[in-house]
This record gives sequence, structure tokens and C-alpha cells, in this order.
Amino acid sequence: QNDKSVDDQIASCRELCAREGFAVVQVFSDREMSGAFTVNRPGFQALMRAAELKAFDIIVAEDMDRVFRSQADYHNARRRLDFLGIGLYTIAGQVGEMDGALRALMGEHFLKNLAVHTRRGLEAVVRSGRNAGGRAYGYRPVPGKPGQLTIDDAEADIVRRIFKEFVEGATPRAIAVGLNADRIAAPRGTRWTATTINGNLARGHGLLMNELYTGVIVWNRVRMVKDPTTGKRISRPNKAADYRRAEALHLRIIDQETWDAAQAIKRGRSNVGATTARKPLRPLSGLLRCGYCGAGMTALGASDPASRIACSARASAKVAPARTAARFRDQPGR
Repeated sequence: QNDKSVDDQIASCRELCAREGFAVVQVFSDREMSGAFTVNRPGFQALMRAAELKAFDIIVAEDMDRVFRSQADYHNARRRLDFLGIGLYTIAGQVGEMDGALRALMGEHFLKNLAVHTRRGLEAVVRSGRNAGGRAYGYRPVPGKPGQLTIDDAEADIVRRIFKEFVEGATPRAIAVGLNADRIAAPRGTRWTATTINGNLARGHGLLMNELYTGVIVWNRVRMVKDPTTGKRISRPNKAADYRRAEALHLRIIDQETWDAAQAIKRGRSNVGATTARKPLRPLSGLLRCGYCGAGMTALGASDPASRIACSARASAKVAPARTAARFRDQPGR
């Protein structure tokens, strides 16, 4: 929740400690962080390290779901705390083995149920012709009207320029070079790249594939899942049959003829469905980063035994300085 919520919880816990005669030796918190997993919460990890050092005898929390929202996390931590002889209390009293397991189950179920209700609410937003996602290039939000968008005329002109040049035969890389040369601000970051324009056909990403430019709101292209090992959110593409669409003709920027021509070119160049993935050619493939802009480094002149590596952003959009290029020689064992 918000930062004040944590302070309120701490105050409630201190009141319980005062009533029970507990001495508060340390306070742990994870402010404004999800409780779905414990692996990525520094406050919880610090608490468990302190438990190993026997820094306290009892853990006090406002409720079980403030500590655990996963059955696996609860049972793993509870097994260790029981071994260390550390008790667990909430405002309602001491947490026993049976009620602790039940409350962990309820916390996990609450998160799943919340996700279902959230998705249902977002789907209703789309059906009403409002935007349920983030900001799209070419539009700006309407102040005081959540989900309502209006066309940004300056950015819309850039969108039309990109589609026009693409239909006329320019590659996304060449278009990005031209936009950067004209010092046109990119949607994110400091530069235009071919990926920003071209996107990913399987995921429906990219400026050239955004159906909002034809006056159609598309939602549910991807779903977010959390990796139980790291607690990080990962996006996974949904099937096209799961997409949700709604007309919003007042948001049309690109005419249908231009859109259809661009999509025909995209389909002709697509390699979606290919079964063979290209393997890295060198041990450092995909690991090197440009020290100037942070983009990946790519090998140039692979047939040359003394190959060059250069910033991929420079190659695709001409933004990083030439000094980011370097030379290396492949040597066995290095």
C-alpha cells in the first residue's frame, strides 16, 4: 500500500508489544512492495538473517498477510523459525501451526481473487472505449478523466511520417536514423531505434503494429506472471483469440489503406513460426553493453579473424559516438 500504511501497522504492533510486555529490539519493513513473494523483499530477508543470529524471540506483525501471501513462503519460514525457537504473533494473538497454515492459504487465495477482479475491471474499461494500458505515442491523457485519451497533434504527425516512409520502402532502421537526425524526441529514452518502430509480431508490440492508430483499442496482448524464484514480473504473449478489442474511432491517426499496406509488408518480412533459433557465435554474445548509452554490442565483419564490435544503437539509429567501437581477436579459451 502506501508509506503511511506501514507506519500505522508498526504503531499497532508496538501497542501489542506494550500490552504483552514485549521489548521491541528491531523493526523490519518493506515499504510499498508487494507481499506476494518474500525472495525479493529486503526487509523480510533482513528479518530472517536476524532470526538466524537469535536477535529476538518473537516476531510481531499486524496480520499474517503482512508477512506472507504464499503458502510456500510461510511453510519454509515457519519451519526455520520453529527450529530457532522463534514465535509468531499478530494483533489477534499467537499464530499456531494450524491457523497459520490456513491464514497463509487465505492470503494466497486473496491475491488470485484480486487478480481476477482486476482483470474484469480492466476489460470493462476497454469495452467502454477507454484505454486500460499505459500511454501510447501519439496520444495524451485527458486531465481528470481516467482512461480517456486525446490525439497529440505533434506526435501524430510523426506517426504518419513513420507509416508513410515505411510503406514507401524505408526500413525501420533507416526511419529511426532520420528521426534521430531531426532530433525528434523518442517515446522512451533518448533515441529512436528500429525495435521501437518495428516491434515484435508475436507480441503485437511496436509502433507499426499499434491498432490504436486505426481507432481500435486492443487489450490483453500479454499477461504478467511472477517468477516464484525471483519474484520478478515476466510478460508472456497471449493467443490472438484472447485479445479484447473495442472501437475508438475518435483516436484514429492512420487511414485504413496505409495501415493495411504496412501490415502486408510486416507479414512479408516476418519470421514468426520459425523452428530453429540462431545460436550465439561467441561466448560473450548478448553480454556486452555500450559504455556510452547502455545498448547491446554487436559484432561487425564476422568473417574477419580480427572482428570489430560496435554499439547496436549506433548501427541501428546512429546515436552513440564512434568511440564505442572496438577490436578483438578470437582466441581459444578466452
